[in-house]
Amino acid sequence: MQIKREMFLGKPMIFLNVMWKYLGQQSFHLTEQEYLEHLQALAELCIKWDRVDHLKEEIRKQRKRPNAYFGYAVALPLNLPGEIMDELDIPESR
Repeated sequence: MQIKREMFLGKPMIFLNVMWKYLGQQSFHLTEQEYLEHLQALAELCIKWDRVDHLKEEIRKQRKRPNAYFGYAVALPLNLPGEIMDELDIPESR
């Protein structure tokens, strides 16, 4: 999982990307401790930005699933308020 900045319909947006990699997968290069710390950091951001309930709803209604075979992640929009977006220093994905 990671936070990504993308342009969507000409507007910058922040998404929580849920990917297909998992702990124990050969190409997954984090230790269990590093992975848990990464998840903790993401959880703390979601709490700080007051997006927990929003993300729960996005996950509930999401029909797509991450897929390693086709190589895609599921992007959950965070719909951050403008004042938070202005403060962020997250580079746009390429």
